[in-house]
Amino acid sequence: MKKRLLCVSLCGMILFLSACGSTEAETEKTVKTSYEKQQKTSDTLSETDEPESESQTEKETEKTVKSLEIVNNGKTVVQYGSDMYYWKYNNGSFEHQALLANYNPVSTAQNQLICRKEDGSEEIVLTDCAMGDLYFLDNRMYFESLSFTEYTYSTEVKWIERKDEKWDTSVINSLGTGKIADVDKEKKKILFLADVPNSKYNDLYIINSEKPEEQTIVEQKIRYLAYENEVIYYQKETEDIKNAQSGEISMWSSDLHLNKTEFVHTNPDLYDFQDGGKAEVQCFQIFDGNIYFSYGNIAGTGNFYQGGNICKVPVDGGSCEVLASRAEDLFYVYRQNGEVKIEQTKKLSEPYRDEAGNYCMYVDEAGTLVTLISANDYTNDTTAAVRIKDIELIGNQVFYKIVYSTYNAEISKGWRDGYDWNKTEVYIRDIDTGNVKKLYEYELN
Repeated sequence: MKKRLLCVSLCGMILFLSACGSTEAETEKTVKTSYEKQQKTSDTLSETDEPESESQTEKETEKTVKSLEIVNNGKTVVQYGSDMYYWKYNNGSFEHQALLANYNPVSTAQNQLICRKEDGSEEIVLTDCAMGDLYFLDNRMYFESLSFTEYTYSTEVKWIERKDEKWDTSVINSLGTGKIADVDKEKKKILFLADVPNSKYNDLYIINSEKPEEQTIVEQKIRYLAYENEVIYYQKETEDIKNAQSGEISMWSSDLHLNKTEFVHTNPDLYDFQDGGKAEVQCFQIFDGNIYFSYGNIAGTGNFYQGGNICKVPVDGGSCEVLASRAEDLFYVYRQNGEVKIEQTKKLSEPYRDEAGNYCMYVDEAGTLVTLISANDYTNDTTAAVRIKDIELIGNQVFYKIVYSTYNAEISKGWRDGYDWNKTEVYIRDIDTGNVKKLYEYELN
């Protein structure tokens, strides 16, 4: 038997706020989905599917299919069945000084992979030099192991298998160096982005999850955009640097059988200067039979977005329509009272901080807005910089981290302020009741 569970997943968000004054009230342990309008769905997987015996008597227990729901797959916190999985960090997991308080991970740090039960108890599944996103597919869990070479961090995707309802950590397998872009449970496929030396682009592969040695390359040197209805969307690298700096991009789609189509090719007329990086797709959303996307380049000493176009093109192909020029990189398309609207600076299923200090998020394509973290959870202490990151919504529960820092003028560079790390706290918040519970914290010794 297969189920579908509505869910919303979201990426982390960086913002400096006032120090946290969250309460210690216990949150409910039941994981549920509170919003019927949420349209992002999660996968389910069948663990056993045993037919009933024809000689079964009335005293025998009827055998049923056991399914484990997967919610928020590919994020920093994932629900697998009734359990929550995430990495638990310590005071050696990240560097202690950084510009803008963006502390780099320490590749040699040993972190704990936690399985949090419904009753709040925790089990350590694995201790490894790994961190970040988690993927579940069938009876396997995939995670990212860190390495550091020539001033560049890279990740090796590893996986362990679930046997007899326990994770077997005696054998750790590898998919290779890169990242998982997405998984398809029905087709047993993994979309894998292999690292390309000295490039921020990737080689895109389709991997058979049941036979990982079966790997089919889709394209080389691409930027992955999305996967929907068994179609992969990606941007191919523009080889002509001047044209790319002026706004030329090429977007393609491919099905799992490698039937490929170029559905957008823009002219190099977005800018009247050649500076900065190559123009790239910044935001991508499929809505009501159309593909909406923004594109432009990053330039300047601060690596700022130079403004670009927001466009629309039919999924089945057709002319590309420019909806907004000199626009922001992020946007959100939704329908309200029968009218299709676009709001800039917001993105579907990604949190933002409103003027009152609340963290909010649009959870579906009908304009449904949810308050994730209330401004009342924080005090107005301006002596410490606070960074909120790794915000994840699963059902009615929000997981997030608060990183406390102190300004350090000695490591500051121009407008980029330097900071010393002091402490990190990890919380879970019930958005229905507002109750907040601290899961754990770590600080300087």
